[in-house]
Amino acid sequence: CWTPDGREIAARIVFHGGGMEGRDVLAMVEAETGAVRVFPTPKDEYPAHAFISPDGRWMAYSTSPTPTTPSLFVRPMDDVE
Repeated sequence: CWTPDGREIAARIVFHGGGMEGRDVLAMVEAETGAVRVFPTPKDEYPAHAFISPDGRWMAYSTSPTPTTPSLFVRPMDDVE
């Protein structure tokens, strides 16, 4: 899902190494530079289906400790690291 200004896209990233082996996270990827900002989620959950509010201030996404027990979360975009 793109931000309203078209500068970034939300993406699910799975790490392979670097101390985060197998960890799924949501991240914002800047279209122009490819810079990545991680959106913190619990280590043992699987974030997916990100949507950004029309004003660009909020992100809604589903996550779950297992792929069959989803929960919905809404967080401010300024939580991105």
